[in-house]
Order: sequence, then C-alpha cells, then structure tokens
Amino acid sequence: MARNLHDKQIDASVAEYMADAEFINPEGSRVRGTAELRHLFETVTAMFDSDIEFDSKQFELSGYLAYDSGTYQEHLTVRATGKAQRASGSYLTIYKCTKEGVCLIAEQVWTAR
Repeated sequence: MARNLHDKQIDASVAEYMADAEFINPEGSRVRGTAELRHLFETVTAMFDSDIEFDSKQFELSGYLAYDSGTYQEHLTVRATGKAQRASGSYLTIYKCTKEGVCLIAEQVWTAR
C-alpha cells in the first residue's frame, strides 16, 4: 500500500480493498466503496507527495479474517507549496481472505497524534 500511494498508483491502491470496503479517516469521517476510495486516493495524491512507513505491532489470521495493527509515520510534502509536514498515529486494518489465500482490506481505521 505505501509504495502504491507513494508512486501515485491509484488503481493498484484501490485493488487492495474489497468493493464495499470502508476507510475511516483520523477525524472520523468514513469513505465506503471503490468509487469513494478512488476519489480519496486521487485527492490525497494530487495534494501531497507521501512517504509512509508502517510498523506492524500485531498480525493475526483466523479462518477467513485477518487483522494488522500498528503505528505509522508519514512524511508529506504539499505539492502546491513544497512545504514538508509530518503525520503519525495508529492503524487497524481488517482483511477478508478467500480459500485461495487472497486477502483484501474490508475496513481500515487510522488515528492521528
């Protein structure tokens, strides 16, 4: 995910999510479904250049569900001004997996510090 967003690969980023996936932003707003996720990623990548690092603290797989929980550090550059920003927080990503072992994001929550 981090590489796709860094490289502004919108299609690849959206492909990591289920069609009805939900993304919960740090301020609590929700984005749901492929079209809204695409719009979110297009907006963010148009406004910022991003380098994000995830630090997974816990990963668990049980049947057809998995989750990854950890922290992130993000270095952002505002494309219009060149101004550097930093963001950090925690994340929780819930995956649904197929019998073939393909796991897609069903829900993702980010917090900010």
